[in-house]
Amino acid sequence: MLSYYDLSIGEVAGFTSMKNDVFYKNYTYNGSDWRYASGARNVPVQVANVFTASGNEKLSAVAVQTVDANNKAKIRIYKNLPKNCTSPVSGTLAAQYETIIERKGYHTIYLNQEVVLEKGEKFAVVVQYENLNSNVTYFPVEYSPAQYQTFSSRAGESYINYSQYDSYWETAESKGYNNVYVQAFTKCDHQIESKTDGLTCTEDGTETVYCKQCGKIESEKTVFHSGHSFSKWSQFAKDSNGEEISIRTCQNCDLTEKRQLAFMNVVTVPDIIEMFFRNIINFIKQLCI
Repeated sequence: MLSYYDLSIGEVAGFTSMKNDVFYKNYTYNGSDWRYASGARNVPVQVANVFTASGNEKLSAVAVQTVDANNKAKIRIYKNLPKNCTSPVSGTLAAQYETIIERKGYHTIYLNQEVVLEKGEKFAVVVQYENLNSNVTYFPVEYSPAQYQTFSSRAGESYINYSQYDSYWETAESKGYNNVYVQAFTKCDHQIESKTDGLTCTEDGTETVYCKQCGKIESEKTVFHSGHSFSKWSQFAKDSNGEEISIRTCQNCDLTEKRQLAFMNVVTVPDIIEMFFRNIINFIKQLCI
């Protein structure tokens, strides 16, 4: 249904979605789509975001947004940035990738190689744009005076470079802007542990192999109980009734058994079996002499 107050139906957008379990984390500073663009004439332009890894992860893909069609994009990943970095390229170059983005809009770009990140590590996603159809290259950026939108950002998050040379990086806020539209997608670098639940001396349990970081379960299997494992009978002691007793305790579940001295000389079935086999062994030894 089209309202009388709608100005146009000429602008159409489409998105291709995916399951949310593809990536572990989405690093972004953007809360909405872009409404403002900046650019430069006759030169490539570069933008970058600096993030801090919240866990042990693998950087697998990045997301960018383009204003126009047919942009040549060069992506670089830097890791081990210093704590108070002033440039997104002040770390170690870990990966780079080049592609042609034919359409304008939102794009997820998978890297040729994953970049391993450690918890607390600063890393940067640097994107260089060069429009192949025009001598002016634009990039989207958050800009507070943009109509109907208000943005906020923190120092040291976004950087802009109106050239292809790395000596001209400036913070986005120094140019009067907020954050640029660059995201990073990571997969969990699994930290595997195992735990066993429900296992007792008389009940089977379940052993679970899982990632302690993201909680993903790798496998589950049943662990069968093995019964009580008793210690040897203790020396005689007197109980609260003054009767002499001997006790033994299960080393796994602390179950305690006791028997009174009056029953210590009673021959049990296990005693009979043990004596039977002992006599057979002695008989065989006599035959071998």
